[in-house]
Amino acid sequence: EMLVRHILDSIIVAPYLQGSRFIDVGTGPGLPGIPLAIVCPESHFTLLDSLGKRVRFLRQVQHELKLDNVTPVQSRVEAFPAEPPFDGVISRAFASLNDMVSVCQHLPAANGHFYALKGLAQKEEMERPPEGYEIVEVIELH
Repeated sequence: EMLVRHILDSIIVAPYLQGSRFIDVGTGPGLPGIPLAIVCPESHFTLLDSLGKRVRFLRQVQHELKLDNVTPVQSRVEAFPAEPPFDGVISRAFASLNDMVSVCQHLPAANGHFYALKGLAQKEEMERPPEGYEIVEVIELH
C-alpha cells in the first residue's frame, strides 16, 4: 500500500514535468521530491520544508541514496528566495490550489508551471483559479 499511495503517486507526474529545476514545497518526508529525483536524474529538486527534523532526515536520505540532484532546505515558503526562479513548483497535499499559488507565486520562472498533485481535482478549485492565473491542463492520473 505504501508503494502505491506514496512512491508511485509521487513519480506518476514525471512524464509531465517541463524543465530541469523544480521545488517541492512542503515536502515533508521528501514526497514527491525524492522519488522524482531518482527517476529524473537529469533534473534538480529543491526540497523545501519548515521543520528542521524533516530537513535533517532529508539530508540523511540524500547522503544514503547518493542523490546529487537534491537540495534539502529548511525555510517557510514565503521567506524562501527563488534565485534563480524554478521551472516548476510541485506540491502534494500542501494546500488548496489558491493557497498554493498565493504563497508560491514568487517561485516559478515567467514560463514556469505549478504542479498540484491532488487526490481528486476539486471542481470548485478548478472553476475559480487564482486571479491572474489559468489552469492549462488537468490530467487524471491512474
